[in-house]
Amino acid sequence: MFVVGVMPEAAGSVTAFPKNHYLHLMDKRLQAIIVVGLGGVSSAAMGARLLGVHLGLERFVNMMIFACCAVGIQLLWSTGSFHLSPLRRFLGIALAIYILSLMFQLMHWPFVPILMGVALFAMMGIYGYHFYLKPTKGTRDILRLLVVLITITMFGLIRLQWIADWHGQWTASGIVTLAALEYLLNPRDSIPDLDPEQRSPGDAPVDEDAELK
Repeated sequence: MFVVGVMPEAAGSVTAFPKNHYLHLMDKRLQAIIVVGLGGVSSAAMGARLLGVHLGLERFVNMMIFACCAVGIQLLWSTGSFHLSPLRRFLGIALAIYILSLMFQLMHWPFVPILMGVALFAMMGIYGYHFYLKPTKGTRDILRLLVVLITITMFGLIRLQWIADWHGQWTASGIVTLAALEYLLNPRDSIPDLDPEQRSPGDAPVDEDAELK
């Protein structure tokens, strides 16, 4: 169904808006609020721990950090353009190598750091190339690149037990929260799945993969 609206800058012109466009925007905005809230509370708790104040809520804080990262990454994935890119197919290969490295780790087989390193560097390289292909790179694009690089790096270091868990978790949730806050402040800025430019049904279709070519 469509809701018909009149654009104020073009008097007399009528534009069809998808009825679920507004619901979609509200849903993503709510997700961003949840991520920012969880990230803020968990960051405050981690800051207190860093100062030597132990609140005895470590398990609860860890759950908040996990929820913050899970909801935040899903938000960034669904509102970004990477899921439209052909490069996402190569991400599946990198994920398969990473899962193989986890199996090697569980079985205490050798070459775990090599396999895990190859998989994680491949993931960062794939998204880095996607970032390079973008014709314009704004604050949102840079933040999303940082989310990928920092989150993957921290997760790999934690799995290899090279840093303390809470250090890596705090760093990852912090950058995810920052990216969600930027989305919350600019929810309509260059989002492929929210921005069909509100064109009328008679207009020529827009090539959604234009920025990926």
